[in-house]
Formats: sequence, structure tokens, C-alpha cells
Amino acid sequence: MDFLSIVVIEAVILVPSVLRRERELLTYLKALSTAQATGALSTQDLDQVSTAVLLERLSTIQANEVVLGRCPLYP
Repeated sequence: MDFLSIVVIEAVILVPSVLRRERELLTYLKALSTAQATGALSTQDLDQVSTAVLLERLSTIQANEVVLGRCPLYP
């Protein structure tokens, strides 16, 4: 019975911690994606960039491994 109590208490502590960490990582990925999109779009005057080029740049950012949450250094 003592073991079960310990497991339940650990679960009560662990689940919110995991959910909070997931939110932190998603917020980080959102900020990273925004920064990459802003950097790619700020290199040229948007009035002079065609829609096709703009969509190509954004799709490149969208396919980025880091933006997708995969780190190429740690598979």
C-alpha cells in the first residue's frame, strides 16, 4: 500500500510538470519559427518579391528540422 501511495504521489507531481515543459517547448518552437520567418522575409522588400518566391521561402522554413521540433544533432 505504501508503494502505491508513492507511485500516485509521483504521478500527481510528474504529469503537470511534463505538461508545463511541453508548453514551454512549444512556445520556444513558435518563437524560433517566427524568428526564422521574420529573418527570411526581412532580407528583401516584400513589395518586390513575387508570391511564388515568398511561398517558397515560407515552405522552406516550414520544412526546417528545428522548426518541426527535430534536432539534427540529437535524433
